Amino acid sequence: MKNKIIIILTLLVSCNSSLYSQYTFQNIISSPDDQVINYVTEDDEGNFIMVGRKYSQELGITQGYLTRLDPSGDLLDEIVLDSTQGSSILFNVFFFNDSLFLIGSKQIDYPAISELWYLKLDKNLIKAVMV
Repeated sequence: MKNKIIIILTLLVSCNSSLYSQYTFQNIISSPDDQVINYVTEDDEGNFIMVGRKYSQELGITQGYLTRLDPSGDLLDEIVLDSTQGSSILFNVFFFNDSLFLIGSKQIDYPAISELWYLKLDKNLIKAVMV
């Protein structure tokens, strides 16, 4: 019986030493403009990509908004996507073949007509295709 207890304690101690705690952070990204994040995902390098919308009081329109944070929560990139034809919102982001794909909508005729907006960016967040 003592042998079993010693073996169990040894296993518990060795398993516990191999566990890693998750790194957490809290970061507030703010500006005088109204911001909303719709989707968050993680890329291959552990960075967090967040997409949504940002209302610009200067222009009086809503623009697509993308933010990238490193694994420790430091701000790497903050991009406001200008649809040049009116308001826009980003809903989703996903990765495929080393590219970042953004899905959203943009308003092309105020206030009645909106259309699906598709963007393809490379890993450096440089626009590859805008449809």
